[in-house]
Amino acid sequence: MRYSLVKYNRQNVEDITGFAKICDIPNLNEESLEDITKFTNTFKDEEELWDFLTYSGLIGPQLTHDNSLGIAYYAGKNSTPSILPYGLSFREDKKFFNVEFLKSYFSNRIRNVDFMDYFLNKYYDRLKNVNLFSYRLQYLNDAFTHYMHYNDVPRDTMDEMRGFIKDYTLRKDKTGNYVINFTRVRELAMFAISYERLFVRKRKPIIKDNSKDINMEISHYETLLNEDNLSMEERAIYENKIKELQIIKKDNIYGRK
Repeated sequence: MRYSLVKYNRQNVEDITGFAKICDIPNLNEESLEDITKFTNTFKDEEELWDFLTYSGLIGPQLTHDNSLGIAYYAGKNSTPSILPYGLSFREDKKFFNVEFLKSYFSNRIRNVDFMDYFLNKYYDRLKNVNLFSYRLQYLNDAFTHYMHYNDVPRDTMDEMRGFIKDYTLRKDKTGNYVINFTRVRELAMFAISYERLFVRKRKPIIKDNSKDINMEISHYETLLNEDNLSMEERAIYENKIKELQIIKKDNIYGRK
């Protein structure tokens, strides 16, 4: 089992290696999900990461709209790589990889209809029959229904959300002690980051010849649409985002504001 930073498109997945030798992070393991995340989180955005990898000679120059950067998971030595969902995280996203921050972030959004709809679509059906999570998820689902009808949530809803985050991000090690499960932490972090990117963060003003950034973002959402187990809502959100970006790209080309 290993992870790898990759450049990929619909036909090919290419491992990116050698960055541990030239970055400023000591003892970086290029096959560790936590260390790859630590590496990408040192960059401002995807364009800065592309530039670093290209200028360092770790990848050749290419049209970025034909490729995406991501993290692949290899279950075995000769296994087919699986691209992890939601893309990569960057400097702005570092705070999401702290469990206490995630508890606060998720619990403070129990009255946010967009967020809770997004959250329940992702986790409720998938985990509602798993004993460890079933009670809390049923409580959160019922609380959301109650909120939609009465504009109020039961008083324990925030505690149940915090409890879900705690349970989901812990695992038992070989000695029987509970330790942080970084794979789960990253999943929740990237879920929250994806929500922020889709619903919260404001797009920077369009400037002349911004097509490279827009093409890269369109490619990112097209890649997300190819993932397995997407909910109907997630698919609709990504498709609408692509349409929005294509309109912005067209307006930018013809000089409209």
